[in-house]
Amino acid sequence: MKSIVIGGVPATGKTTLMRFFLELFSSRRPVKHGLVYGYLLQGNILVVGKYEQEQVFAGTDRLSMAVQPDFDIVLESRQYNLMFEGDRLFIEKNLQKLCEQYDTRIIMLSASENELRQRHAQRADDQSDTFLKSRQTKIANIMKNELIKSHTETYELQTIAQATALSQDMHRWIMGKDGKG
Repeated sequence: MKSIVIGGVPATGKTTLMRFFLELFSSRRPVKHGLVYGYLLQGNILVVGKYEQEQVFAGTDRLSMAVQPDFDIVLESRQYNLMFEGDRLFIEKNLQKLCEQYDTRIIMLSASENELRQRHAQRADDQSDTFLKSRQTKIANIMKNELIKSHTETYELQTIAQATALSQDMHRWIMGKDGKG
């Protein structure tokens, strides 16, 4: 089984990238496993999270804080190719398990401080500097794990064309159309 996890500090484009990815599928069926909500796509791909239109904060950020035990069951079942983005499930324990049990790509997004400030202002979020700093620390600590680091690719998406190209690459890979699957 395969997995793609998209991480990064707030406003790096995680949800935008996932929305571009979802647009590559003609249909998606909502699914629920306990507190795990998501969409089943062709090829047995489970995108974990909620993606309502016009929601600034989507993905795993829209799931219950108590989702972890149900996510553990989904992860251990190994019945889906898994994908998710956002902070809720982006924890070392999950990433470690995925790297050990799945063919995993961790897509780490970044942006310049100036770009991040502009994006926070544009989406009019109220995330405190303390919270934002805590996300940087969380990611830095996770990236100390050598196994996780070895599965991580870093991208700075500055244009829609770059986000589109990466979403298409993710699609080819998870669908097994890259010559590797």
